Amino acid sequence: MLASPDDGDLLMVYSLDRRTLIAAAGPAILGTANAQELLSIQLIPGSPSSDSRPDVTRLLQRAFDQLPAVGGTVFLPAGAYRLSSTVSNRGKPVRLIGSGRGSTSLEIANATDDMLLFRGHEPCTISDLTIRTASNVVRTSGAYIVFDPGPGVINYSSSIERISLYDYFVGIDFRRCSDFKLRDSTLIGGSGAHAAILVANLTNADSGDSSISGSYINGGGGACILQRSSGGLRLTNLKLNGGTIGYHCNLSNTDAGTSDLLMSVISIENMTQAGVLLDRVAGDRSIFTYVNIEGVQFSNCPRAIEVIDGGTTFYDVNIRSCMIAVPIGGTGIMLNGGNTVTVSEVMFDAIGRKGNAIDIGPACVNAVVGHNAYRNFPDSPIHDRNGNVTLMQRSMSFTGSAKTNRPHGSFYLGESEVSFPGGTFLSPPHVIVGVGGDGAFGRLKSGSLTRTGCRVEIFGFVSGNPVPFTILATGI
Repeated sequence: MLASPDDGDLLMVYSLDRRTLIAAAGPAILGTANAQELLSIQLIPGSPSSDSRPDVTRLLQRAFDQLPAVGGTVFLPAGAYRLSSTVSNRGKPVRLIGSGRGSTSLEIANATDDMLLFRGHEPCTISDLTIRTASNVVRTSGAYIVFDPGPGVINYSSSIERISLYDYFVGIDFRRCSDFKLRDSTLIGGSGAHAAILVANLTNADSGDSSISGSYINGGGGACILQRSSGGLRLTNLKLNGGTIGYHCNLSNTDAGTSDLLMSVISIENMTQAGVLLDRVAGDRSIFTYVNIEGVQFSNCPRAIEVIDGGTTFYDVNIRSCMIAVPIGGTGIMLNGGNTVTVSEVMFDAIGRKGNAIDIGPACVNAVVGHNAYRNFPDSPIHDRNGNVTLMQRSMSFTGSAKTNRPHGSFYLGESEVSFPGGTFLSPPHVIVGVGGDGAFGRLKSGSLTRTGCRVEIFGFVSGNPVPFTILATGI
């Protein structure tokens, strides 16, 4: 039956001979067309409410219901609409598409319910629209968008693209999903937010390759991304700016096993607790293997990366090629857990010349640290409370020249200062000096070697041009 005038109508598009497309208002054409030939439905909202935002809840549900079991597309044209209760795809593979984030918006007039609920294992798509909470509503539970395939079922390959979400409690809730994709979107939460994105895959059967990329996320009063249990996840090309935690892996599946977290090309800023936190709930016995955090920039986070697990949950954690600005009194990387953790080629910069680059507690097992750079740390940048940390050696060469400012025939020719850039070494390295001048040799000036540089003395019976030299410095 047709929607009531207050709700609006559905514009249904069919294919009768697989070559000709025929558009019909309402279900009138159903008498001559097989329902399986339905291609798409476009909502035509009816009379607007007093605030000029028509409630499309019943109309949108009717559109999903009219689609055949094989699914189809529902178009929501440009305009501002209201959604007042849950709408479900009822297990069909559907595509809900707006006319663009700046054109199509849904206003949520409900404080607690999940609003767009996608059931079943078939892939679904949402794109090109904005969702926000009505000005007279405060969200206290539920999510704007939920993928929940149901007990014993896994949803595969669903996607969300080019959407904007504001003022949510939870923006998107992925439950038992594998290979989902969230791309090119904006999520900004308010002070009462719990998480922008919640990943709660409830078994280890769904360790696929899900990804979140190309998006801007502000967690508001909660986390930007909260992962509660298993499933492979790739986070790339993101800006996480504001919230309690940028990425929080808080495992809560007793005895489950999972693997693969990849974070790369991400900026994490202005978190009140931590940029990345890997931990578990009390009593959890999950095992999470292969965590790679590479090419991530952190600023204004009390702790950029923190691991808390007693050394029995997160295995093979690799932190590499990151840039960490350590705030006054903060810590770059805090390892109160983790098993086989490597921190290498990371640039630590102490803002205000205070704080620790790395703090390693007794619960961390098999920590390896080295090849990092430490800037503006007046004291040792590593706080080792573990006692069994492996520090990797690095070798670097530096070149310079000493001016021959002594008269011909003088054995001592001059000296030159060498600086090791960016806090290259934690302690004074071992240095070998090689001199390129004919008949000259070099050595370290007594008492000049520190972890930040040294002075080289040149001797010989040459004069005239400056004498070049190279030093090879090896240390930790």
